[in-house]
Amino acid sequence: MSVQNSPPNLETATESEGLIIRRLTRALDYAEGFWLGFVKCNTRAQKRKAIAACQELLRPLGIRVIEIELTAPTDDLLPILRERLTRETSGSEGREASSNVANGSTGNQQKIAFFVSGLEHSISSADAYPPILSSLNLKRELFRQQVPHPLALWLPDYALTALARKAPDFWAWRSGLYEFAPERELTEESLAPLRHEPSHVRSSLSQKAKCERLAMLKGLLADYRELGNSSHERHMHANILQDIGLVHQDLGEWLEAREVHEESLKIRRELGNRLGMASSLRELGILAQVTDEHAEARRLYEESLEISRELGNKAGVAATLAQLALLDEIEGKFREGVEHSKQAEHIMLQLGDEELISRIRLQRKQLEEKAAEES
Repeated sequence: MSVQNSPPNLETATESEGLIIRRLTRALDYAEGFWLGFVKCNTRAQKRKAIAACQELLRPLGIRVIEIELTAPTDDLLPILRERLTRETSGSEGREASSNVANGSTGNQQKIAFFVSGLEHSISSADAYPPILSSLNLKRELFRQQVPHPLALWLPDYALTALARKAPDFWAWRSGLYEFAPERELTEESLAPLRHEPSHVRSSLSQKAKCERLAMLKGLLADYRELGNSSHERHMHANILQDIGLVHQDLGEWLEAREVHEESLKIRRELGNRLGMASSLRELGILAQVTDEHAEARRLYEESLEISRELGNKAGVAATLAQLALLDEIEGKFREGVEHSKQAEHIMLQLGDEELISRIRLQRKQLEEKAAEES
């Protein structure tokens, strides 16, 4: 367990999902006024399943869940809760009053509980101290005064750890911590759609969608780490780390991208996964290239190219040759760039990837024009 100040508890570590849900609903039932609980859940599928189960148990207890799913970063959670509380209570009071008049009773106001998810979008690894965490710390007393209801924050492991470390005063107010163990089937289902997604699809995502993708991948990584440390899990760690690195690259977060690609490469070297090594080396070469470390980029490309050729991985060879051609162009080595792009095009024609073929042909044409100008 990585959450600060929460040492492993042998009793809760082996709890079933059903038992955790019952503990959470019981705590919400007993809570009076403001109550703060944290729920660790790494995948959206598991979170939706758990929330639905909680709602089913809370409904007969007369507790209405106000669910808030944040889809964009925010610097302050309190106004969001206040606005939603005002909207929900004004509407529900009118409905309850009508019902009570019809029944000839005064009735009691229905108890409500907040379930908030998506706060991880505001906890970026690029920020040393994300504003949302400072806000939670500074305004913790106002939560008790302005939102006098149970509040359960649903977060993936990495975001919960960041909150515990960087908003320690708010974290110390918790009345409960509920940790759902990963379910292998749900974790693998969440990852499956990304496995064969073309790079241009990921790159074309909006900034918001990329941040959501990053949060999801970090949650999946935490789940796989909990599932074990077998060869299969470690292969998955390396693959997810590379996916995380690619999203960081798309966001222009070069330092974060390099760190995770290096971690992925380290795991792949230890496993002897040479196909994965070639891919990691190429991505590290791209990062070296965009940060103007041209000699290092060439070294990494050459190592990646050598491995791909030894393995007979034509797609890997073509991709690395195309990157070498780009580097040649940057360094003014236009003739070498033409040769590299010709080799890449020859292989791509064999593979039949029309989009890549058109891109490399355009690249070769530009290099040939520059080479002609040079001569």
